[in-house]
Amino acid sequence: VVVDPDAEKMKILGYSESDPSKFHEISKGYAMLEFEKLVAAKEEKILYDSTGGDWRKIAGMMEMGKNAGYQICIVYAECSIKNALIRNSERSRVLPDSIILEKSTQISESFTILKYLANMVVHTITG
Repeated sequence: VVVDPDAEKMKILGYSESDPSKFHEISKGYAMLEFEKLVAAKEEKILYDSTGGDWRKIAGMMEMGKNAGYQICIVYAECSIKNALIRNSERSRVLPDSIILEKSTQISESFTILKYLANMVVHTITG
């Protein structure tokens, strides 16, 4: 089962791809509730889709999963800031460049910490 805060945004009345950040916090809350429900129900496999900017939140989710008996795998797809900005500009749900730049540092720092908490890590680097 995939839990994706961005997918949760699309369920919110009034959501618009032209201003996704307006619904970001509430969609993360919905996704967290879904994650907790799946862990409690012992769903066989859960994939939580995240940029990984908030390492403390993710570490807590990893701990919750481990305590429930899950093996934790982080898949980290890394690309250059240049490519991230290009990809962002070509999609329908465009974020301001300032958010991409801010998140790039947070994501790198999060991965540096979180990779030691996982049972398995897949790290890919693209252009």
